[in-house]
Amino acid sequence: MKLQVVVPYRDRPKQLRKFIPGLSEYLTSQKIDFSITVVNQLGVGQMNRGKLKNIGFLETPYKGYTVFHDVDLFPIRRKDEPDHFGYHGMPNYMALDHARSIAKPAQRCAGCIFAVGNPAFEKVNGFSNSYWGWGYEDMDLWYRLQHYKIQIDEQGKRVSSYGKAAFTHLDKGTGWVDGHERNKAVLNAVLQDREKNYKSDGLNTCLYRVEKKHKLQGYTMIDVIV
Repeated sequence: MKLQVVVPYRDRPKQLRKFIPGLSEYLTSQKIDFSITVVNQLGVGQMNRGKLKNIGFLETPYKGYTVFHDVDLFPIRRKDEPDHFGYHGMPNYMALDHARSIAKPAQRCAGCIFAVGNPAFEKVNGFSNSYWGWGYEDMDLWYRLQHYKIQIDEQGKRVSSYGKAAFTHLDKGTGWVDGHERNKAVLNAVLQDREKNYKSDGLNTCLYRVEKKHKLQGYTMIDVIV
């Protein structure tokens, strides 16, 4: 079974140069068959992380499971832990009808690093395309998974090394930027009629144009207009 890693991306070349070899080395050490797809949003408008993740999913032809992964952190293998430790059991967690929260386990957030079986992701119609700027697209997905009764497994009971030696943070990231309050209002509106909104906004309504696909060392970059 193949793992597809989908990375929403915009204007972070320094982080990407560290992320690709760091994650690739780690996944190879876990003996996981994987591909990495970086979806690069062109233009000057606000970033739409949910749509970029949908595009990465739609443009990657593998059948298996997906990890949606931020570009500003990646795991490293600790010498004092067994080789199979990674991501606290992830991404070598292959339940196709479940999801697993890695960085923020099941706290109304399906972001940062989040794994889901492809059939489960298709069942909930993917991410919403309606969140521009920063925030709430990952919370929207969490509610979708809950609505369709997709189990979200947490990291596990043993002590996690997340945030310590098992992960390297490359940057603090951009934090909340323009769109935060608007996106909160969008989520509140969506929750008033979940079934209708989930069916009318997601993978099936993800409009975009691929400008170019680059086959680069260790990953594919897709330049898109959204």
